[in-house]
Amino acid sequence: MPDEFDKPIEEEQSDDYGEDAEVPLVIRQPESSPDEQHTKEKTHSAKDYITPALNWVRHARQATWLRLRETSRSSNFWTALATVVIAVSTIFYTIYAKRQWREIHDSSGDTHDLAVAAGKQADAVTQSLVRTDKLVGATSDLATQAKRSADLAHDAIHRAASDSAQNAIRIERQLTILQDQAKAARDQADAALKSAIAIQKQTDISERPWLSVDATPGGLIFVNGEQAALKLKLSIRNVGKSIAKGIQADAKLFPTAVGLPVAIDAARHQRELCDHPATDEIGVFDLFPIDHPVEREVDISVIPSAIAPQAATYQGGEKPRRFVGFYVVGCVSYHSSFGTEIHQTRFAYHLIGFPTGPDGKFLILPDGTPLMSGFEIGVNVPQDKIGMMQELFSYNDAN
Repeated sequence: MPDEFDKPIEEEQSDDYGEDAEVPLVIRQPESSPDEQHTKEKTHSAKDYITPALNWVRHARQATWLRLRETSRSSNFWTALATVVIAVSTIFYTIYAKRQWREIHDSSGDTHDLAVAAGKQADAVTQSLVRTDKLVGATSDLATQAKRSADLAHDAIHRAASDSAQNAIRIERQLTILQDQAKAARDQADAALKSAIAIQKQTDISERPWLSVDATPGGLIFVNGEQAALKLKLSIRNVGKSIAKGIQADAKLFPTAVGLPVAIDAARHQRELCDHPATDEIGVFDLFPIDHPVEREVDISVIPSAIAPQAATYQGGEKPRRFVGFYVVGCVSYHSSFGTEIHQTRFAYHLIGFPTGPDGKFLILPDGTPLMSGFEIGVNVPQDKIGMMQELFSYNDAN
């Protein structure tokens, strides 16, 4: 046995695992110091003692393994092995439980300290909760005060709004009253203005000048045998109570067809002449209220081209004779001394002629139309052979 234990470990391992034995390498070591040599000697001595022990443990392990392999083939072995395992497990659990109990016992002091610290922390939390509860109470009081203030403000706003609404209603009523008063004042002013205008008009009517106009024809002559010219005499008299200023007379002669002494277009020609009278400083005069009239003469004429379309031919003699009628329209414009409003006295007359034949009878056209209002073209007519009558379709009045 000692010889077996003295075998080198490397050789035994080679036999067990089927590996080749390691070939020792001879390494030449450098020379060392005395201390190092002494240390190496000690190391070799220890190795001489340890190596046999290691070889014995290895052979014991192999022998135990061989016995176990032979024994494992029976059921008794496995029963014994389980019993051993249970016993070992129980031993280990007992040791573990003992250590766990020791840890618990050792840590009980720390647990107590943690419990004390937790108690202190709980006391601190309790005190904090108390302070928080006080803060909540104070906050609730502040909220209550704020609500009261808000309620008071809301009531004040409501009262202010109600007062404002009432004030607005009062102001609206006052405005309505003022508007009614203003309307009444405006109506009164309008009435006063209308009254003043009426008074002024009444004053104008009663105190203003009024002109009357009488027209008398002069002789009718034909210039160059074709152009008719008439001298018209106007007798103007102021029958009012104040002076008439800016008196201006306008008149115009128009041809018309022979026959009845009526000219339908006389009113239109009079409006065209008098509605917008042209101011002419020449011949303008003023007239005081006097009993006798002022005489003015106006020369008016008609060109041949205007006469020809209205002429009618009479064939009852040795040679044809042509006849035409005439009418005069005009107005006298003026204003009072206390106003600029233009007043007018208008007039319109139809000229009446008495053409006769050799036997002294009135001439009649073939269609039966008498030539009582006609004048022979080219034959002058003296004043005593001309008459005038007012036009039916024109104005002979004053404003």
